[in-house]
Amino acid sequence: MRADSGTSTFMHVLAVALVFSLLGLALLAFIHSVRLEDRISTETPYVIELKKTYSKDSLDVLKNWLNGQSGIVKGSIQLLNKEEALKEMTADPRVDISIAPGENPFYDILMIGLDPSQDQQFTIKKIQEYLKTQSIVNMAGDHVALKPELTKTIGKVKTVFIFITLLTAILAFLVTGYLVRIYIRTKFDVIQLWRLLGSTEENITKPYIRIAITHGLASSLMAIGLMGLAMLALFYLSPWIYNLIDLKNFVVVMLVLLVIGPTLHILGIRRALNSYLNK
Repeated sequence: MRADSGTSTFMHVLAVALVFSLLGLALLAFIHSVRLEDRISTETPYVIELKKTYSKDSLDVLKNWLNGQSGIVKGSIQLLNKEEALKEMTADPRVDISIAPGENPFYDILMIGLDPSQDQQFTIKKIQEYLKTQSIVNMAGDHVALKPELTKTIGKVKTVFIFITLLTAILAFLVTGYLVRIYIRTKFDVIQLWRLLGSTEENITKPYIRIAITHGLASSLMAIGLMGLAMLALFYLSPWIYNLIDLKNFVVVMLVLLVIGPTLHILGIRRALNSYLNK
């Protein structure tokens, strides 16, 4: 009997944890989508491609001018030479490049961090005007964060994540309530015995509230563990998406789950007990 009870409790906790983990992932995705555009504009550098050959003095002049601009993050200017680019690309098994020995199709590039607190469009226009006077520059593209298509896409992503978060929240509420009612139904004979012995509704409810808190915390902790495994899989399968994840947001989601777990179980226990005790 105890083994059956332990198995039943574990399956209850596991089922709720699976739903909570989906809710946590959806909530985590929604929180990140709120500031996704700012994150992309901050972490995506503005790129200047240099010509195949140039003098070090000309490069120093260009870097000194860029460092003096207010719209550029101080210390963010980095030079990625073509040898490093070739090494990175050939080392990536997902990239199929056919290059003759001694050949290098890449160019040296300057990567610049734009200050998101200032007008990035104005900063880029100012940079592009100056680059027209520099003979060492091959080309400079538009910044991805300034493209209107990005804003529209992020708006759609936010809408989708809001819908998914609400859907998983409703699912978590329904599943938790259903499983709690099944649990209380298995204890119906005990509850009826307590009522015949004259126990008050409060005395009957108290031990089940403690059980609800325990089950809720266990489900939340297991859900956090499942989310951690999902993050680990994301790290290996899509590192670029993983790098967009903010640890602070993950901690916020953890705290939300630790609150939601016991709360939904307590609400479910009270509703189930009230329906039985008031028959």
